[in-house]
Amino acid sequence: MSLLEELINGPSAADQYLSMAPMLGIGGGLSPRNATSVPVSGKPADWIQQALHITTSPMKWQGPLFELMMRESGGDPNARNDTPVASGQHAQGLFQTIPSTFAAHDSPRLGGINDPVSNAVAAIRYITGRYGSPYNLPESGGY
Repeated sequence: MSLLEELINGPSAADQYLSMAPMLGIGGGLSPRNATSVPVSGKPADWIQQALHITTSPMKWQGPLFELMMRESGGDPNARNDTPVASGQHAQGLFQTIPSTFAAHDSPRLGGINDPVSNAVAAIRYITGRYGSPYNLPESGGY
């Protein structure tokens, strides 16, 4: 949303939610950027629901995103794949994003790659941009 649109229409729901993230104990207050291990609170389903709200994505995506998260990390926001991808980067976090993909899709007002809400936001934005929705993900497993 442009500054002019925000002045006319008020901030978007996502901007309002992001501004409240530290007070709610999610996002920015949880971890330093690019931390290797992050103490987190909450449940995986809650993290996905928060990320859906931030990205203004349909709540009906929660089921397929939860399945993807369990397949990728087992719900562990500090999961790290020891095998690097072709670029030499290691997949990390709740949705096993690689650092360059995370950086291209995260919200700087949230935490780092191992912050579960921030990782989910980046994954949802990536999935939306590449596949349109989690219902269009390849059946082979990876995304």
